[in-house]
Amino acid sequence: MTCIDAVRYTWHKKAEDWAAGTVHGIFDRITATWSQKISQLQVSTHRDNKVLQHLTMKSRFQECGVVCVADGTLQAAYEKISQDIRIAGQEGVYRMETTAQRSVRHCLAMLAPFEASDEEAREGQEQFYIFMRSLYEGMYGEPEAWFVFPAPYEEYIKKTAGEDKPTKERVHAKDSRESTLRNVFQQAIQFYAMYFYNLGIQAEHIGRDPGALFVTKDAYKGILRKLGRLHEPQYNAQRLAVLERLGVCVKEEEGGIVRIFNAARPRMMEGIRYLCGAPESKYKWMNFLRMDYKNAYSPVPEVEDICKTLPEAYAAVIKRLEGVLAGRKIKVQVKPLRGIVSDFCWKVAYVQNFMLCIHFNNFMNISKFAEVLYEEDRGLFAWFRAQFPERLCKCPNNRRVSFHGEERRICGLCSRAEILDPAPEDVERALYVLRKYRGE
Repeated sequence: MTCIDAVRYTWHKKAEDWAAGTVHGIFDRITATWSQKISQLQVSTHRDNKVLQHLTMKSRFQECGVVCVADGTLQAAYEKISQDIRIAGQEGVYRMETTAQRSVRHCLAMLAPFEASDEEAREGQEQFYIFMRSLYEGMYGEPEAWFVFPAPYEEYIKKTAGEDKPTKERVHAKDSRESTLRNVFQQAIQFYAMYFYNLGIQAEHIGRDPGALFVTKDAYKGILRKLGRLHEPQYNAQRLAVLERLGVCVKEEEGGIVRIFNAARPRMMEGIRYLCGAPESKYKWMNFLRMDYKNAYSPVPEVEDICKTLPEAYAAVIKRLEGVLAGRKIKVQVKPLRGIVSDFCWKVAYVQNFMLCIHFNNFMNISKFAEVLYEEDRGLFAWFRAQFPERLCKCPNNRRVSFHGEERRICGLCSRAEILDPAPEDVERALYVLRKYRGE
C-alpha cells in the first residue's frame, strides 16, 4: 500500500458522552467520510473504552497492535484499509481491489510466520513456503494469469447494487447467485493448494529421490478427477500449465508411478510431505493452508488459547459465558469463524464477525418459547425475535416458526438464535433466555 496523504483526526470525548451513547452516529459518519478521502484509517483508544472498541470492530476495523501515546500509556490500535490498490508500474494510478484479490490477500494474511519443524528439514519446508507465498503474491497482482476471474462476481454485484427494494424472495435469489459466483473464484484460488495437498496425502514413501513425490498413476488420475469437481474445471489444464512454468514437473515412470518434483526448488516436495504426514485432525487442512510447520503435529488449541488474541470485548464474552455456565449440563463450543489459528491463538485480523448462538434443538421449541417471552416481557420478546435471520431457501430442512403470529422461515438444521457482535447487554439477555428456556 502506498500512502499519498496521511491525515490524523483526534477525537476526544468525555466518559459520560460515551456512556450516554451519543457518539455512535458520529463515529459512523466520520469513518464513512474519511474512507472516501484516504486509503488507511487507524483508531487507537485506551483499553477501558469498551464502547469505541465495540464500534471499531462493528465497522470492520481490525486490531493491529498497540501504540504508546505521549504520556507513556498503551492503547489498543485498530486499522481499516480501503479497497484502493496501486496498479503495478503506473505511479499514482489506483484501481479498486476486487473481492477475489481480497480473498488472495487473506490467503497471504493467514500464512503462519515461517518456522521450520527442525533444522534438518528447514530447506525443504522453506522452499515450499516461499513457493506458495510467491504464488499468492503473483495471483494478487494479476488474478487472470492464474485463471482466477474476478469480473463475473464484480459485474453481478455492480448490476444488483442499484435494484429498488427487492422482495425477500429476490433477495435470497440474489444471495444464492452471489454465493455461487463467490465460490467460483474462491475455488480457483484454492486449486493450487488443493493440488499439492492431495499429492502429499497420496504420496507413497519410495526410497528414491527424497526431493520428489511419488504417486501411482491411478492415484494421480483420482486427484485430477477430484479437482475436476470444482467450479470451472475447464481451466484446470491451464492451471497445471502455470505450475509447470513455475518449475513443477510431472513425469510418468515405469511401473505405473508418477513422479512430481520442482527442478528450481529440489527439496520443495519435502515440505509438502511433512505437512501432509501430520496426524488426522480437523486442523490438518488448515495447517497446510497456513504452512504451519511449527504446530502441524501438535495438539489442538484450547479455549484459553483462542481468547489470547481476541479483542478484549470478545474474550470477555467467552469468559463470562464460561463462568456462568460452569458446572451446568450445557454443551458449550467456541468455533473459529474463519477456521484460522495463529500459533494456537485465533488470528484476529481475519475475524470479520463474532457470533453468540443459542441452540433450541427443534424448530417447534422456538415458537413455543417465543410465546412465553411475549407474555412475560414484550421488549425481550422483540429482541429474541430479531436474533433469527430469515432463510428463504427451498431446502427440505427449511422450517416456519411463529413469533406470536408473525411467521418466519429459518434453517431447521440449525434452529438457533444468532446474536451477531453481542454487546454486554446482549450477553445478559442471552443468558437470561438460556436460563428461562431450561427452566432454571
